[in-house]
Amino acid sequence: MEKGFFKNFAVPGTILGWKKAQDSKYGLFNVRKYLNEKIRGVKEKDEEDEEDSSSTSDEEPPLSSKFTLYLFNFDSMKIEGEYSGHIANSPSSGPFIVWPELSFDDCILFTGSEDGKIFIFHKDQSEAIASWQAHDNLVNEIAYHPSKQLLLTCSDDFSIKIWRPTYCKNDFI
Repeated sequence: MEKGFFKNFAVPGTILGWKKAQDSKYGLFNVRKYLNEKIRGVKEKDEEDEEDSSSTSDEEPPLSSKFTLYLFNFDSMKIEGEYSGHIANSPSSGPFIVWPELSFDDCILFTGSEDGKIFIFHKDQSEAIASWQAHDNLVNEIAYHPSKQLLLTCSDDFSIKIWRPTYCKNDFI
């Protein structure tokens, strides 16, 4: 074991963006899962002695056309939530990075999508509580301003937009 190594988590895909909460309790990870649901580099027990002639270790397996957002709790060291619905259009050979965001109280999760949409999740619900077409291209990143209740988004459509969702004021933030 490496000196200082603490714990290893296998992820069933490629991590394409992550964010740590301001209080460091949570981490958000945007993942594109492998289509065959196998974790790259991890063999199943019955495969230990078998040769896999279908792919080499240097090949990236095909990725899903959807992102999955994972909420990781650093206190319990466990995945606490899994959220999906945001789209990935880029090829498996060159996936785009999409940076997620958390609200100041860590209850609301924000992420962009490669189809130009914004998705908002409550940490206790796996389905999006809101989404809308924000840009004409990939939403690369979202930043949240807690006291002004604003979202700032940037996109590959060469624009930066500031949003004040009308339902934010009392409904969930």
